[in-house]
Amino acid sequence: MNRKEIIVQLEDLLYNFKNFESVETTDDDVVALEFAINELKGTAQEVPVQEQLVIILGCTTMKLSKEKISIVVHQMNHQDF
Repeated sequence: MNRKEIIVQLEDLLYNFKNFESVETTDDDVVALEFAINELKGTAQEVPVQEQLVIILGCTTMKLSKEKISIVVHQMNHQDF
């Protein structure tokens, strides 16, 4: 996934969290969230995101704070790439 694809994925994930009670996560959701977290920490490397992926979830669903997702999407939308 490239940065634009990650932003789209995060926006889709945010939409789903805002509009649905339960959301099933996908591998792309995990990749996008990990990348966004690393970017915010300032530790993301300039390598393909797939190489950074470490699956830490043992289930197919997770719940995240809508506020936290919104913050990540906002931060990603306001960075120069």
